[in-house]
Amino acid sequence: MFIWNTEIFSHLLNCLVHEGWSTVAAHYYRVLQPILRRHGAANKTIVLTGHSQGAVLAGYMAFLFAKNKKLASQHSHRLVTFAAPRYGTLSFLQRFRRVLKPNAPHMTVASLDTVGDVVPGAWAIGS
Repeated sequence: MFIWNTEIFSHLLNCLVHEGWSTVAAHYYRVLQPILRRHGAANKTIVLTGHSQGAVLAGYMAFLFAKNKKLASQHSHRLVTFAAPRYGTLSFLQRFRRVLKPNAPHMTVASLDTVGDVVPGAWAIGS
């Protein structure tokens, strides 16, 4: 069910995201910040990946990292998802692409699905 998430994604006017998954992603985004700072991630290439629900979290994390300018723009970051269910509306997908272009211009996005997969409504960010 897509409903407004009023915590970290509330600035996305006219975009609906999955409340449960986006809440979990927002929590782990906050948890990861001190760990990433400690390891100097601001100057490193970041690869986010996941399968199914993990792919959803990887996608939300990529959005949050890019939106909050936590990715070094000169690095070639990657988002690779496997069998990701849809986790936002088309307006969220469009916003995601607009955020990636200036904030993570070298990010490669690959969304891989299996022919005949039962995961409904999968969509690709990079296409």
